Amino acid sequence: MNRFLVGILGIAIILGIALLLSSNRRHIRLRVVGAAFAIQATIAVLVLYVPAGRAVIGWLAGGVAALLARRNEVGQGLRERFSRDFWRLASRPMPRVDLARPQDMLSTVNGLVGQFGALAGLASENMVRSAAWRFLEIGKRLERALATCRVASHLGAADDAEALGLLLELCDSQIIYRARYLTGPVRDPVLDLVLLDADNPRALMFQVRDIVDHLDRLPSLREDTLPEQPLREGKALLGMLSALTAAEMGTAQLAEVETRLRRLSDAISLRYFLQFEPVDDGTSGSLLE
Repeated sequence: MNRFLVGILGIAIILGIALLLSSNRRHIRLRVVGAAFAIQATIAVLVLYVPAGRAVIGWLAGGVAALLARRNEVGQGLRERFSRDFWRLASRPMPRVDLARPQDMLSTVNGLVGQFGALAGLASENMVRSAAWRFLEIGKRLERALATCRVASHLGAADDAEALGLLLELCDSQIIYRARYLTGPVRDPVLDLVLLDADNPRALMFQVRDIVDHLDRLPSLREDTLPEQPLREGKALLGMLSALTAAEMGTAQLAEVETRLRRLSDAISLRYFLQFEPVDDGTSGSLLE
């Protein structure tokens, strides 16, 4: 109980200091402040005292841990094919998350981002440029293209400088935008950079062009030497993007691009990978599901 009272007193002191330092107290909306505090308190109670809340947090953490455990299990069977640097990164244990301190989640996620970035760098530098590497690159480009479509449809719908700045940040394009445009985020230049700039390695156009290039270099499975279905799908999507302008890239257009990307993923899966009897598990069976 003493810890509870100390926590309430600390919150009251922080709110009091914020009130004293405010230069426009009349515009403080007590209802908004109270609602925000109530949401924070509810989440804290669910995480710290409710078994179901702790179970949900544990399940989310367990999903990542299970994925990493599966990675290690597969890696054990292929250990002789891994370099020492790769295995040293891959064998790092999953960081523990203290459910009583949710703020530690950010530092844990940052550590995982660094670890996965190092793995991607090793694969980029050391992996032989065979068909397996091309499929790995195709999968990465498909995922990045889909993610770019989704965030652009949400953040690029209106000429909101804050949302457009966040879009540039999520697409790692803040620096190039500032170097190219001597102004704040504006809708058309931002969308042109993150969607249609073929020289920006984080842009949608770059991902599609790279997918088409990899598909074109894969060995053909046809005896008549005609282009494979995935290559035709990719070239059609690339031609569609090449004909568009940033002003035309609205929500409906991005939804169409996302649909075509999923169709391309299914075409690649059907053409190049062994197929099994479909299982009714709610997924589409594509490379991205």
